[in-house]
Amino acid sequence: MAQFVTPSKYGLLESPSTQKLTPLDMNVPRVYGARWILCFPLENGADYHEVYDKLRIGLAHTIRSIPWIAGVIGPEEGSEISKNRIQIVESLSSLSFWSVHTQPSISYLSRTSQLTPSLPLPSYRDLTDVLPPYDDLKADGFPLSRLSTDDVGPIGVMAEPPQPVMKAQANFVKGGLLLSVGIHHAAGDATALDTIIGIWAQNTAAASGCSSFSTYDSPSHDREPLMNGISGAPLSHFPEYQLIPASQLPPAQMSPQLPSLVTHVFCFSPQTLAELKSSAAAFSTNDALCAFLWSRMTVARWTGEASSTQDDTTNKASSMWYAINIRSRTSPPLPPTYLGNGSMCTTTEPLTAATLLGENGLKQAATAIRKSLVAFNSPNRVPLTIGLLGSRPDPTDFKLLFNAFLGPNVVATSWTDVKVYERNWGALGFIDSMRVPGEGSDGNIIILPRLRDGSLEIVVGLESEAMSRLLADEAFNKFATRCA
Repeated sequence: MAQFVTPSKYGLLESPSTQKLTPLDMNVPRVYGARWILCFPLENGADYHEVYDKLRIGLAHTIRSIPWIAGVIGPEEGSEISKNRIQIVESLSSLSFWSVHTQPSISYLSRTSQLTPSLPLPSYRDLTDVLPPYDDLKADGFPLSRLSTDDVGPIGVMAEPPQPVMKAQANFVKGGLLLSVGIHHAAGDATALDTIIGIWAQNTAAASGCSSFSTYDSPSHDREPLMNGISGAPLSHFPEYQLIPASQLPPAQMSPQLPSLVTHVFCFSPQTLAELKSSAAAFSTNDALCAFLWSRMTVARWTGEASSTQDDTTNKASSMWYAINIRSRTSPPLPPTYLGNGSMCTTTEPLTAATLLGENGLKQAATAIRKSLVAFNSPNRVPLTIGLLGSRPDPTDFKLLFNAFLGPNVVATSWTDVKVYERNWGALGFIDSMRVPGEGSDGNIIILPRLRDGSLEIVVGLESEAMSRLLADEAFNKFATRCA
């Protein structure tokens, strides 16, 4: 039987869910960028009703603390639709829950979510007849191939109307819970989602009698510091952007048949990370890891191509694109728990295949990454970027230049410092693993949160033939171990 949950149902005050967005919020791709699957073991005989009820109470308190997660993305008040400006607007109604052992059809779930998009409350699904037991999933490293959006939801990458700020879904398998959560990129980045999940965990623990409920955190909600920047810098100072007004975009065409795409998770132990940093003579472990992945993925893409000669391959060039957390790079710094988009994208200079595949390719890649990061550290880099994005009536006129999907470049996102493994959910305890939905991708790297033993798990997406070459690459296998 469906249930509907709002803060008022638990005697909590409800606040408006509207929220103005910054130029950066409005410029980022309008997708569900951070979609996480949190894997919890459950004791034998665990009461699904009780677990679900604690999650529901915890989320109601979280909505009280962060009302706009119950909103939807819509047009900015007072602006013309043609200007493509958006904000978080009021939600329409609550999102329904499903009672235990109910297995509603995908079509009915989809139809219900369209009618009630507002509250990010998790639909309850019993997947004991769909997925293997939790212990089997864990033994296999929670393989992405078994964690598709169709199975564990709650939302795909593309944002289609209505566009809820956040959605979540509780999926029960034999012996465990797979809690899926996704946030609209215009509302916040991965660090913002981590903060929201941290509050939800605290409130779920409080519902279990293990802690106190969260309270409103005014500094984390304040987007005013990124509302206005410094104008006047030329576009040439921002190599990551190009200006393409909507009126100049080519007409949409049917997508060609895509090649087979594969995504795997690879593990790097603390020891191999230290060896990698030394081999790359890198400033940081992150520089070394990204340089290594960039170079080996490029080798996998560009070697063994039947249509390419040696000269063709040698003359190709690739750039590394990656997100930078700007919360500590503003003046004054933003709170680490800032709930909007606090990340910007930067890029290295292009390096030729001859360089990346050469004897010193790893060191030169690490140097290029550090150089691009240092350039981003200038005092006014953040406000100048905000000024650029806010200089056009349509904030989406500036497009990121990266060409990673079936292109030459590689794009990386690091969630290393996300604290999901530190969150105590009370009766649920701590997660075993964090995964992302297992759809294929290409030229994409996601560095998952650091494990408790200091290891790092990396999601890598490539075209299937390139992935086969990567899996057979001795230089890659010297440091990386496939774990899912």
